[in-house]
Amino acid sequence: MSRALVTSLPSDRIYATSHEALRWVDASRPGLRLAAVHENRENGRFLGLLGFEALCSSGLHHHVDIAFSYMLSGGLTDYAGTTGAGQMGINLPGATHDAIAYVPTMMASRLDGPVLYAPGVGDENAPHLHAGGRTQALSHPRPQESP
Repeated sequence: MSRALVTSLPSDRIYATSHEALRWVDASRPGLRLAAVHENRENGRFLGLLGFEALCSSGLHHHVDIAFSYMLSGGLTDYAGTTGAGQMGINLPGATHDAIAYVPTMMASRLDGPVLYAPGVGDENAPHLHAGGRTQALSHPRPQESP
């Protein structure tokens, strides 16, 4: 985004953050990292970047609210197929999956609510990959239906 474009918009509604200024932190599983632009771990809202090393997975998790991920590089595969660079994946409320990166992957991600992780999925001393991640036994009221 050009500097002129950012400065020409109302400053109370538009924010610009340089990629280089973001602080990357390791997530609760090896090979996963995140860099938040905005993060609220209480309500699960998140906007930022997620990174996967090759052959890493997110761990089994359940989206309580909608999530959007635009693949900047690489791609993720789950039960629904593969979302690659230049594509957007959308997880509707109720989506339960484990996303695997077969190649190094970076995505811009937005979460509108918390994500539940199956017990034993990651290191409890590090943040879950998804903001608002909580360890909890997973259940789906209609497991035969895809969300």
